[in-house]
Amino acid sequence: MSKPKQVSETMVFNKAKISIDMNFFDDDQLNRLEPFVQMQTQFVYTATKEDGEPMSGFISADKREEATKILENIGLTVVSIKEAEIGRENPFTPYSQIIEIIEEEWF
Repeated sequence: MSKPKQVSETMVFNKAKISIDMNFFDDDQLNRLEPFVQMQTQFVYTATKEDGEPMSGFISADKREEATKILENIGLTVVSIKEAEIGRENPFTPYSQIIEIIEEEWF
């Protein structure tokens, strides 16, 4: 086995050469950016079609009233609508089983 090499007491660090161009703040493309719109809420609804057939699903809108109006504009009669709960009760249940459960509860 070889003996450990002697290390000098002065440590040498290589400084990264970084230059930041702050002129991008003056760029027209940056100044034309618009802020994000408010995130929409997801609602779960049950409704009936014009022929009376029940249906259910999810719709995104800013408010419950807007979601109801959208559904009515496509010819549905809203039976119930509420804000969808985020997440799942059991995170280990596959999505395919969750969809089957939802379909059984709604129809």
